[in-house]
Amino acid sequence: MAGQSINLGITDAECLTNYLHQTIKSGMGLHTKSGLQYALQQYESERQREVLATMGGIQALHGVFSTDFAPAVYMRSLGMNVVNSVGPVRNYLASVAVGASQIFK
Repeated sequence: MAGQSINLGITDAECLTNYLHQTIKSGMGLHTKSGLQYALQQYESERQREVLATMGGIQALHGVFSTDFAPAVYMRSLGMNVVNSVGPVRNYLASVAVGASQIFK
């Protein structure tokens, strides 16, 4: 969970750089308010989905793993066993965790 912030930050920087470059390349430029505003709106629109999904996932994992309530611990263990035994699910979740998979693309 701790590495997700850096993964999001790096992807944010890459995405913003791409939209700023596209805006300059298109001729709108960044010297006008409309050009900069366009680039920032495109960046926000693209990144918002992944950031919110990641934040929600981290919050859910924190909640699930920070309880010692016996039924929740049992369900957590059962869920982890299922994830570990289903290779494609395990591999997908691992790729999302390291930022190699785009959830909403």
